[in-house]
Amino acid sequence: MYSMGDCVVYHHDVCKVVGYEENYIEEDDYLVLEAIFQHSLQYYVPVRSLDLLLRPVISKEQALQLIDSIKDTEPLCDEELKKYNRKRNLPGQGSASSNNKLHDCYRNYLKKNTIDNLIPFIKRIHLRMEEREDNDQNPIATDKEFYKIVEEILQNELAVALGMQPDEVREFIENRTGLHFYEKPDKAEK
Repeated sequence: MYSMGDCVVYHHDVCKVVGYEENYIEEDDYLVLEAIFQHSLQYYVPVRSLDLLLRPVISKEQALQLIDSIKDTEPLCDEELKKYNRKRNLPGQGSASSNNKLHDCYRNYLKKNTIDNLIPFIKRIHLRMEEREDNDQNPIATDKEFYKIVEEILQNELAVALGMQPDEVREFIENRTGLHFYEKPDKAEK
Protein backbone atom coordinates (compact mmCIF):
# COMPACT_ATOMS: atom_id res chain seq x y z
CA MET A 1 0.00 0.00 0.00
CA TYR A 2 1.14 3.50 -0.75
CA SER A 3 1.40 6.26 1.85
CA MET A 4 0.48 9.94 1.75
CA GLY A 5 3.06 11.90 -0.19
CA ASP A 6 4.39 8.91 -2.15
CA CYS A 7 5.17 9.58 -5.81
CA VAL A 8 3.63 7.08 -8.22
CA VAL A 9 2.98 6.68 -11.93
CA TYR A 10 -0.61 6.25 -13.07
CA HIS A 11 -1.22 5.99 -16.85
CA HIS A 12 2.15 7.69 -17.45
CA ASP A 13 1.18 10.64 -15.21
CA VAL A 14 3.53 11.25 -12.30
CA CYS A 15 1.33 11.75 -9.26
CA LYS A 16 1.51 12.23 -5.53
CA VAL A 17 -0.76 10.33 -3.14
CA VAL A 18 -2.87 13.05 -1.49
CA GLY A 19 -5.77 11.18 0.08
CA TYR A 20 -7.64 8.02 0.90
CA GLU A 21 -11.40 7.62 0.58
CA GLU A 22 -13.05 4.73 2.41
CA ASN A 23 -16.22 3.27 0.88
CA TYR A 24 -16.04 5.89 -1.86
CA ILE A 25 -17.92 3.95 -4.56
CA GLU A 26 -19.88 0.76 -3.92
CA GLU A 27 -18.07 0.01 -0.67
CA ASP A 28 -14.66 0.19 -2.37
CA ASP A 29 -11.78 2.22 -0.94
CA TYR A 30 -9.96 4.62 -3.26
CA LEU A 31 -6.56 6.27 -3.27
CA VAL A 32 -6.61 9.94 -4.31
CA LEU A 33 -3.78 11.04 -6.60
CA GLU A 34 -2.82 14.50 -7.80
CA ALA A 35 -0.71 14.92 -10.91
CA ILE A 36 2.52 16.58 -9.83
CA PHE A 37 2.95 18.80 -12.88
CA GLN A 38 -0.78 19.38 -13.55
CA HIS A 39 -2.11 20.27 -10.12
CA SER A 40 -5.75 20.50 -11.19
CA LEU A 41 -5.71 16.86 -12.34
CA GLN A 42 -6.85 14.35 -9.72
CA TYR A 43 -7.43 10.62 -9.98
CA TYR A 44 -9.38 8.25 -7.78
CA VAL A 45 -7.91 4.76 -8.04
CA PRO A 46 -9.60 1.72 -6.46
CA VAL A 47 -7.35 0.21 -3.79
CA ARG A 48 -8.17 -3.31 -5.01
CA SER A 49 -6.52 -2.46 -8.38
CA LEU A 50 -3.41 -0.60 -7.22
CA ASP A 51 -1.02 -3.39 -8.26
CA LEU A 52 -2.38 -3.22 -11.81
CA LEU A 53 -2.68 0.54 -12.15
CA LEU A 54 0.16 2.11 -10.16
CA ARG A 55 3.87 1.77 -9.86
CA PRO A 56 6.42 3.76 -7.88
CA VAL A 57 8.45 6.42 -9.68
CA ILE A 58 11.83 5.04 -10.67
CA SER A 59 14.72 5.71 -8.30
CA LYS A 60 17.52 8.19 -8.97
CA GLU A 61 19.86 5.28 -9.72
CA GLN A 62 17.38 3.78 -12.21
CA ALA A 63 16.91 7.20 -13.83
CA LEU A 64 20.66 7.62 -14.29
CA GLN A 65 20.98 4.09 -15.69
CA LEU A 66 18.15 4.80 -18.13
CA ILE A 67 19.79 8.04 -19.27
CA ASP A 68 23.16 6.33 -19.63
CA SER A 69 21.55 3.61 -21.78
CA ILE A 70 20.11 6.10 -24.29
CA LYS A 71 23.24 6.23 -26.44
CA ASP A 72 23.32 2.45 -26.98
CA THR A 73 19.57 1.91 -27.29
CA GLU A 74 18.41 1.09 -30.79
CA PRO A 75 15.25 2.71 -32.16
CA LEU A 76 12.14 0.56 -31.98
CA CYS A 77 11.91 -1.62 -35.08
CA ASP A 78 8.83 -1.89 -37.28
CA GLU A 79 8.35 -5.56 -36.39
CA GLU A 80 8.03 -4.73 -32.69
CA LEU A 81 5.71 -1.82 -33.36
CA LYS A 82 3.48 -3.96 -35.59
CA LYS A 83 2.42 -5.90 -32.50
CA TYR A 84 0.49 -2.81 -31.38
CA ASN A 85 -1.39 -2.33 -34.62
CA ARG A 86 -4.65 -4.25 -34.86
CA LYS A 87 -4.15 -4.92 -38.58
CA ARG A 88 -0.53 -6.08 -38.08
CA ASN A 89 0.89 -3.91 -40.84
CA LEU A 90 2.29 -0.46 -40.40
CA PRO A 91 0.57 2.19 -42.44
CA GLY A 92 2.27 4.26 -45.07
CA GLN A 93 2.36 8.00 -44.77
CA GLY A 94 0.01 10.41 -46.45
CA SER A 95 -3.65 9.55 -46.19
CA ALA A 96 -5.77 10.42 -43.20
CA SER A 97 -6.68 6.77 -42.64
CA SER A 98 -3.02 5.67 -42.56
CA ASN A 99 -2.24 8.48 -40.09
CA ASN A 100 -5.15 7.31 -37.94
CA LYS A 101 -3.74 3.77 -38.00
CA LEU A 102 -0.32 5.08 -37.01
CA HIS A 103 -1.91 7.15 -34.23
CA ASP A 104 -3.72 4.05 -32.92
CA CYS A 105 -0.55 2.00 -33.12
CA TYR A 106 1.44 4.62 -31.18
CA ARG A 107 -1.34 5.01 -28.60
CA ASN A 108 -1.51 1.23 -28.09
CA TYR A 109 2.26 1.07 -27.65
CA LEU A 110 2.13 3.79 -24.99
CA LYS A 111 -0.65 2.03 -23.09
CA LYS A 112 1.29 -1.20 -22.75
CA ASN A 113 4.82 -0.05 -22.06
CA THR A 114 6.82 1.42 -19.20
CA ILE A 115 9.43 4.16 -19.10
CA ASP A 116 12.18 1.69 -20.09
CA ASN A 117 10.46 1.06 -23.43
CA LEU A 118 9.95 4.73 -24.22
CA ILE A 119 13.58 5.38 -25.21
CA PRO A 120 13.48 3.09 -28.29
CA PHE A 121 10.04 4.53 -29.12
CA ILE A 122 11.09 8.19 -29.02
CA LYS A 123 14.26 7.34 -30.94
CA ARG A 124 12.12 5.72 -33.67
CA ILE A 125 9.86 8.76 -33.91
CA HIS A 126 12.88 11.08 -33.97
CA LEU A 127 14.42 9.00 -36.76
CA ARG A 128 11.18 9.10 -38.79
CA MET A 129 11.05 12.89 -38.44
CA GLU A 130 14.69 13.24 -39.52
CA GLU A 131 14.12 10.97 -42.52
CA ARG A 132 11.21 13.11 -43.67
CA GLU A 133 13.25 16.27 -43.23
CA ASP A 134 16.12 14.73 -45.20
CA ASN A 135 13.59 14.20 -48.01
CA ASP A 136 12.43 17.84 -47.80
CA GLN A 137 9.14 16.89 -46.14
CA ASN A 138 7.61 18.11 -42.92
CA PRO A 139 7.25 15.58 -40.12
CA ILE A 140 3.75 14.16 -40.01
CA ALA A 141 1.45 15.42 -37.26
CA THR A 142 1.21 12.02 -35.54
CA ASP A 143 4.99 11.81 -35.15
CA LYS A 144 5.19 15.37 -33.81
CA GLU A 145 2.29 14.76 -31.40
CA PHE A 146 3.70 11.53 -29.96
CA TYR A 147 7.25 12.88 -29.82
CA LYS A 148 5.96 15.63 -27.52
CA ILE A 149 3.85 13.19 -25.47
CA VAL A 150 6.72 10.73 -24.95
CA GLU A 151 9.18 13.52 -24.22
CA GLU A 152 6.83 14.92 -21.57
CA ILE A 153 6.31 11.49 -19.99
CA LEU A 154 10.08 10.93 -19.83
CA GLN A 155 10.83 14.44 -18.58
CA ASN A 156 8.21 14.30 -15.83
CA GLU A 157 9.26 10.99 -14.33
CA LEU A 158 12.98 11.68 -14.69
CA ALA A 159 12.47 15.11 -13.10
CA VAL A 160 10.87 13.58 -10.01
CA ALA A 161 13.48 10.81 -9.81
CA LEU A 162 16.37 13.27 -10.17
CA GLY A 163 14.88 16.06 -8.03
CA MET A 164 14.70 18.68 -10.77
CA GLN A 165 12.11 20.47 -12.89
CA PRO A 166 10.92 18.86 -16.15
CA ASP A 167 12.32 21.68 -18.27
CA GLU A 168 15.81 20.93 -16.87
CA VAL A 169 15.79 17.26 -17.89
CA ARG A 170 16.58 17.69 -21.60
CA GLU A 171 19.71 19.74 -20.88
CA PHE A 172 20.74 17.26 -18.17
CA ILE A 173 20.39 14.34 -20.63
CA GLU A 174 22.27 16.22 -23.36
CA ASN A 175 25.12 17.13 -20.99
CA ARG A 176 25.36 13.60 -19.56
CA THR A 177 25.15 11.71 -22.87
CA GLY A 178 26.38 14.18 -25.47
CA LEU A 179 23.25 13.42 -27.50
CA HIS A 180 20.93 16.14 -28.72
CA PHE A 181 17.32 15.10 -29.24
CA TYR A 182 15.19 17.90 -30.45
CA GLU A 183 12.36 18.46 -32.80
CA LYS A 184 13.49 20.29 -35.90
CA PRO A 185 11.31 23.16 -37.05
CA ASP A 186 8.91 22.64 -39.94
CA LYS A 187 10.18 23.82 -43.31
CA ALA A 188 7.57 26.58 -43.21
CA GLU A 189 9.05 27.89 -39.95
CA LYS A 190 12.63 28.10 -41.30
